[in-house]
Amino acid sequence: MDPPPPQRAAPSSPAARGLALLMRATPYTHRYRLAVHLSRLALPVVRRVPALRAPATWGYADTSRVIMLLRLLGTTVPYVPAMRVEGDPSWAQGGENGVLCVGPRSALTPLIVRYLGDRGLRPLPVASDERYAVAGATETIPTLFAGSTQSHSVDRSSALLRAVRRALGDRRLVVAALGYEAIVFGGSFPERDLARFDTAAGPMTASVSLLHLAARCEAGLCFAAARVATDGAVVLTLARPPAGKLAPAEAVAAYIAFVQRHAETVLAG
Repeated sequence: MDPPPPQRAAPSSPAARGLALLMRATPYTHRYRLAVHLSRLALPVVRRVPALRAPATWGYADTSRVIMLLRLLGTTVPYVPAMRVEGDPSWAQGGENGVLCVGPRSALTPLIVRYLGDRGLRPLPVASDERYAVAGATETIPTLFAGSTQSHSVDRSSALLRAVRRALGDRRLVVAALGYEAIVFGGSFPERDLARFDTAAGPMTASVSLLHLAARCEAGLCFAAARVATDGAVVLTLARPPAGKLAPAEAVAAYIAFVQRHAETVLAG
């Protein structure tokens, strides 16, 4: 039986509505593969559109190759994603001081949250909305609400850090896309909480205040990033820093090294 539709806003454009109708007419377990097929058919057209290009660290070196797939990820139609995992999922399981799971900002981040939720880990994403739409699922989940993207208040960023500290104290799994919260707050974090570094995909800036917080709280750390393989499957890479207590600077260095490896892997295809 087809699961009930998720409680989200209806697609706004005619193209999105047409895609949603097409996907809903397709059996639930076959929708993801159909999207992969459509993305390949659309390749000659969408490759000519500059707006469809994005940094490789977003999870795909050739954005146009999977743009139709990503359009499906934004529809209101539930689906079963094809996913492979590199690394040990147990690294994201809660400990005495909770776990902070972080990675580069990506259009594929909702699928990381979906995977962690499917494993029963109750992820708590940092987001600019009070409810988080789980990719391809029929429900939304609570978030650590970061506030409006129009806010430039340092007080609001401090409130987020306090909320993350409480969640870690409750042994929760907090998921955040680093760099995302800096955008949410309009760059309100002080310069000391920003890391600027080079990757194979170009320079990046990430707000690392959450990494500093996790290190001070001695919370578990898990790094996560996703990419789309040539067969259309989403490959989720999980990693963790060296065991033992980390200083804030060591946590940041481990995260930067992870993102740099991820960018190289994406560009290598």
